[in-house]
Amino acid sequence: MKKNFLICILCAVFCTLRAQTYNNGVWYSLYDATEHTMNTISSYTASNIFAPTNGQFQFKWTYTKTELTGWFATNATHIYQSADGGSSSTEIGTLTDKTWNTEHTTNLQVDANINWLQWDRPVGNTHIVKIYNLHLPLAKHILLASGTYGATTASHAFADQDMYSVSEAYTVSLRSFLTAGDITVTSSMPEVFRVGAADNTDGITFAVGANACASANGKAAKAGGANLGNIANYGIAIYFAPQEAKAYEATITITDGTSTATVTVSGTGLYVAPPIPDDTYYTYSAAICEGEAYADDLFSGLTQAGTYMDTIPNIAGGDSIITFTLTVNPVYLFEEQLTMLKGEAQTWQNIDLSVLPVGDTLLVASYQTVTECDSTYVLALFVQPRVTTYGNDTISLCTGEKAVYEGKTYRRSTVDSVLLSTPNIYGGDSIVELVVNVYPAVNITLDQTITEGETLTWEDIDLSTFPVGDTTLVASYLTVHGCDSTYVLHLTVAQRNTEGVDQITNDQSSITNKVLRDGHVFLRKGDAWYDLFGRKIQH
Repeated sequence: MKKNFLICILCAVFCTLRAQTYNNGVWYSLYDATEHTMNTISSYTASNIFAPTNGQFQFKWTYTKTELTGWFATNATHIYQSADGGSSSTEIGTLTDKTWNTEHTTNLQVDANINWLQWDRPVGNTHIVKIYNLHLPLAKHILLASGTYGATTASHAFADQDMYSVSEAYTVSLRSFLTAGDITVTSSMPEVFRVGAADNTDGITFAVGANACASANGKAAKAGGANLGNIANYGIAIYFAPQEAKAYEATITITDGTSTATVTVSGTGLYVAPPIPDDTYYTYSAAICEGEAYADDLFSGLTQAGTYMDTIPNIAGGDSIITFTLTVNPVYLFEEQLTMLKGEAQTWQNIDLSVLPVGDTLLVASYQTVTECDSTYVLALFVQPRVTTYGNDTISLCTGEKAVYEGKTYRRSTVDSVLLSTPNIYGGDSIVELVVNVYPAVNITLDQTITEGETLTWEDIDLSTFPVGDTTLVASYLTVHGCDSTYVLHLTVAQRNTEGVDQITNDQSSITNKVLRDGHVFLRKGDAWYDLFGRKIQH
C-alpha cells in the first residue's frame, strides 16, 4: 500500500521546474535535477514547456524492482508529446528493461511547438520508475508576436497616406530567444517603408540581452497567449512615406544570423500638390596630417586646411547644403647634432650609441604626435676616436726634499713614464715622460786666522773689528738651482806681531776679487792671488 502513495509526488512535479537554462552553448526550456517517481499504474506529466524547433529531448531514468515477476518485468513505460496541453498526443518512445537499479540515458526526438510531455505505465502496481535530469533543447530563434506560439511571418497594411508625408509608426513586436547577440532589420523599399525612425532610410541593428525566455516566477513559460509576455519583447518601428500616388508593397526582414522573420507591409500613396522642397544643411569635419590628401564621396584631393561646401538634392526635392571643415595637423622634423667619444655610454631613442664606430652616423626615429601624425627625429652623430697623447715634464728637488706628481712621491733623480689621471681633449690617455733632478745643498766650513786689526771682509762683514780670539760666523745662500746652502767661518784673530812678518799691504782697496774654492777663500790683488793669511798662491 505504501507504494501507491508515490502517485501523489507527481502532482506537483513541475512546480519545481527551473527557468530556462543555458548549458554548453544550448538553451534548455526544461531542466530538473530532482528525482521523480511513479509506480506502474500512474503517469508523470511535464507541462508548461516550449520547443520552438525540432530537437532531441534527453533524460535519465531507472527501474526499481520491488515484487515484479514473470511477464510483468517487460511492461513498458510509454512517452507521449502534445502541442495542446494533452488534448491530443502522440507517442514518441517507450522505456523497456528487465534490469533494475541501473541508470539509463534516453534521447527522444520531439517536435516543434510541443508544450506537454507524459510518461505512462498502464498496468501493474509494483514496479517503480524514477525519472530525473530532463533536458529539452531550445535553439536560437526569433518569432513575431502572432499566432499561438509566435510566427516567422506577418503582414501589415498602412492606411492611405498623402505623398511626401510620413505615417505614424507601426510597431512590429518581436519575441527573441537569443541569449545575446545582434538582430538586423532591413526594408526592401527603404525610402518608402522606413525602419527605426521616420527619416531613416538605412536598416537598423540592435543587441538583445541574455536569459530572454525567463519568466518572472522562475518557471519555463509556455509560449502561448499571455505567456508570450515572459519572452523578451522588442518593438521595431516601421513608417510609411509614399513618394508617388500609387500602391506599394515591401518586405521587412528580421534576422539574427540563424533564423529569419519577415513582415509584408503595404500602403497606398495619395496625390497632393507637391510642397515647396525644403533645404537641409549638413556640417561635418575631418582631419589629415600634413602631406596627406583627403577624399570622400563629395570631396577629393584636399590638402589644405579650410572650409569647403557642396550641394546635392535631398529626398524632399530640395538641396542639401553641405559644409565640410578640413584640419591639417602638422608633421614635425627635429634635427640634433651630437659629438661623443668612442665607447662613451649614451643612448638615443633606446639606441645604444656606445657601440657605434668612429666617424659620422645619421640616425632617424619616427613617432606619432598627439594628433597621430608621423613625425621624424634625426640625430647627426660624430664619434671621436680616443687618441693617446705624449708629453714631457720636469721637476727639480734639493737633496732631502720630496715631490708628489700624479699621486707618486719622488726623492731622487730619475726618469719616469706617468699616465695622467685626466683624459686628454680626445678622451684618451695622456702619458708624460717625467725627468726628476735632485740638486745638492752645499755646506762649506772654513777656518781662517787673521791678525788683529787686519782689514778683511767676509760675506760683507768687516772682520777687522773682531777681537783677538776665536769667532764662528755663519752665512746662508742659495745655489744656482735654488737649494739652501751654508757657509761657516771659524775665525781666529791673532794678536798683531810686526817683527819679520811679510804681510800684504792693508790697503784692501787694491783687492779686486775673491773666490771660494775647495772650502777656502782666495783674494786677488793685481795679477796675483793670496789666501786670507796674505800668502801668495801659485797657479
